[in-house]
Amino acid sequence: MKFKDSDFLRHIPKVEKKILTLLFFPPSSSTPSGFYLIEPNEVGGNKITLVSEVEVDGRTAKAWYHSSSIRARLAYEGRKSDERVREALSAGAVWSSLPAEDLVEKVMEDESCHES
Repeated sequence: MKFKDSDFLRHIPKVEKKILTLLFFPPSSSTPSGFYLIEPNEVGGNKITLVSEVEVDGRTAKAWYHSSSIRARLAYEGRKSDERVREALSAGAVWSSLPAEDLVEKVMEDESCHES
């Protein structure tokens, strides 16, 4: 999958071990939201792989950026019911919401800068 600058991936911190997280991308992005495996690559960056796409309505997507409880609920439900997500975790990935929270924070900062 090829990412664009509008996907804000530059804001995801470098990882040292395999992390599974739920990432939502802004509407300007053509990248699907979903559970992503983030792992270190050979050149000091991150390798990011879509594990399972998550479809949500527009209202939930907007709430994602404003509500940590929405993010926690969707992440919990996916980890509990999505077979591909459970497989990634059983294969050694560790769950973390930190990359998703960092991405949300940076997207919100960028959006507020564009509104000024």
